[in-house]
Amino acid sequence: MMNRSKGQQLFAEIKSKPEWLALGVFALVAGALRLLSPIDNFAPMAGFAVCCGIFAGNRLIASSLPLVVVMITDYFMTGFYPGIAYVYGSYVAIALVAGMAKRFALLPTIPLFGLASSVIFFAISNFGVWVVGSGNFYPHSLEGLIACYVAGAPFFKISIIGDVLFSSIGFVAMRLALSKNLVSAKA
Repeated sequence: MMNRSKGQQLFAEIKSKPEWLALGVFALVAGALRLLSPIDNFAPMAGFAVCCGIFAGNRLIASSLPLVVVMITDYFMTGFYPGIAYVYGSYVAIALVAGMAKRFALLPTIPLFGLASSVIFFAISNFGVWVVGSGNFYPHSLEGLIACYVAGAPFFKISIIGDVLFSSIGFVAMRLALSKNLVSAKA
């Protein structure tokens, strides 16, 4: 019997887990909505990262899937820019934190997961703007860091609305898809 490669093993595992198939569909929807959203920072990516953390059951998949979707959509939207690692790191952190807290993932608590994802994204991405800006945008001082966060506040407000909404919708959709066997491992 031949040994299967790691890629073949991972693909077989993905096919056998309905939650991963549901997350794959969610990835396509999240990517499309991110590309089509007319409002800056009102996108499903943090909500998608929350659901990956809750449902993937595998930290590598949970943290990689949102990262891949964001990288692909960034290619078409903004391209790659200095400091993008902080943005990507925020999505990885969101998925990992959601995964660690998934035992508390119930419909009434999901808006809190969305709020936490907004705080994580805001804190990490704005810190990245301050660090990578090389003093051109904000001086590398406490005052510069505060100014950077203050300038990001208007974007934070809309992020909270989107992250709470998309975390909640994604959670309900995932639960429904899995409970009604709308997603099956059988091809």
